[in-house]
Amino acid sequence: MTVCLATFAEKSKAIVLVSDKAVTYGGATDEDSSGSGAMQYDTGVKKVKRVGETLWYALLAGDPTFALNVINAAEQIIAHTPDLPNSAMGMMSCFKAAYKKRREELVSDRVLAPRLLTKDLLVARTSDLLPLDQEFFFGVSAEAKNLKTNTSLLVCGFDSNSKAHIFSIVNPWSG
Repeated sequence: MTVCLATFAEKSKAIVLVSDKAVTYGGATDEDSSGSGAMQYDTGVKKVKRVGETLWYALLAGDPTFALNVINAAEQIIAHTPDLPNSAMGMMSCFKAAYKKRREELVSDRVLAPRLLTKDLLVARTSDLLPLDQEFFFGVSAEAKNLKTNTSLLVCGFDSNSKAHIFSIVNPWSG
């Protein structure tokens, strides 16, 4: 289990960040919620990453590869829209878009590609293609919806008015 904490300090003029150093790979599947397949070990890696050259940091919980991919996607978005880090709402929308993009790539890689499908071939089939069997369509759609990233991010930082903010990014379908 990962521990990531962030709290305001000095009357919200500072943010204190704390995380453990344990990394867990694998773990619980939809059939096995015990997590018995997980491999966990302590590392020297910090699970706190600065978001580009901004005054924002992300604490990583869960799959570090997916989390770092989300942070990299957020940095790419910020590179094209440099005003985003000026507000908490801008950073929230940036991380939401980055998480969504990386999750869609994960669904494509793990659910659609093994079935020789793309998102368009699943949901926007052209008239020259036969329709998919309804049971197959609903099965693939359910698997895509239930795919868990096993990743959470706690994002902390300061807007252009030096006001401190903390928010989290999680799989929207986690239950």
